[in-house]
Amino acid sequence: ELRIRVLKAIASFGMVSDFQLYERFVDSASWEERLMMAKILRFVKEEVSYQNLQRLMADSNWQVRKQAALSLLNMPNGRVILQQIIDSENDLYAADMAREVMKLG
Repeated sequence: ELRIRVLKAIASFGMVSDFQLYERFVDSASWEERLMMAKILRFVKEEVSYQNLQRLMADSNWQVRKQAALSLLNMPNGRVILQQIIDSENDLYAADMAREVMKLG
């Protein structure tokens, strides 16, 4: 629970100094930690953020998928990535979420 609170604070602050310290939470067993990482990744201006958000788009939890899609939507080239997810349709849940978020944005 403490880790979730720390990640939530980082997500609300909107600044990440060293992403490598937090990257392991992308694969966390806790969906809440993965959700917070989907929020945090929108502030990381590295190629690794796009890769991790794409992985989170395939998450088993719909809230994590939605936040990953919203984060992508607000990033440069994010719309292109969401469209690629829709077009590939390897993961129907990810494609559906990408479509839903693209309609919102």
